[in-house]
Amino acid sequence: MRRIPTTWLPVASLVLMFCHNTIPVNELAHNLGSLSVEEIRDRMELYIEEKAGSKEIPGAAAALFRQGTPILWVHKGLDDDQKVSIASLTKPFTSMIILRLSRSGRLDLDESITEYFPELKAQIEKSKVGPEKKQTGFSAEALDSVTVRMLLSHRSGIGYEMPSNKREQFSIENKSFPLPQTQKQGKFEYSNFNYHILALLARKITGKPVG
Repeated sequence: MRRIPTTWLPVASLVLMFCHNTIPVNELAHNLGSLSVEEIRDRMELYIEEKAGSKEIPGAAAALFRQGTPILWVHKGLDDDQKVSIASLTKPFTSMIILRLSRSGRLDLDESITEYFPELKAQIEKSKVGPEKKQTGFSAEALDSVTVRMLLSHRSGIGYEMPSNKREQFSIENKSFPLPQTQKQGKFEYSNFNYHILALLARKITGKPVG
């Protein structure tokens, strides 16, 4: 088995660290075998300085050792007021807001979302024309059966991704969502769009944005 040169180990660590954020490290590893340890150190330090602190990589750290002695120990972290993306960690906060609104009687979990967004049915019918209308599996009536509870549990039939056909989309405040598919309603399918709608619902009821 071919042994990996020890000079590659810091780069391998960085690759593993950055893979989660899908940040390319090709420039870091380019021609690495031809570099001296000092050049590798300088490249790593520059890489951390340039990449860390961005939206994709809020913070990073790297260390390089030579015969057991550290020759590079660099880190770049977050500023106290730096904003970072927490992605789907917003979903528990959104669901908590919705449940508190339900508990206080300001919304009904088993109510159709068309009761809160009556304009959606008209948008659906307007977005679908021609013979495809009967073949898409989408309908305004399907939206009537989508409840707040279904959105919370990802069982609305609204898909994760937007369809390629523009006529199969509806919009809430300039956001496009896949229309609900009747055959998928009641079945679990993870969907960010469910929570986009819930966040808009919370804002509509409270007058305050989520986040």
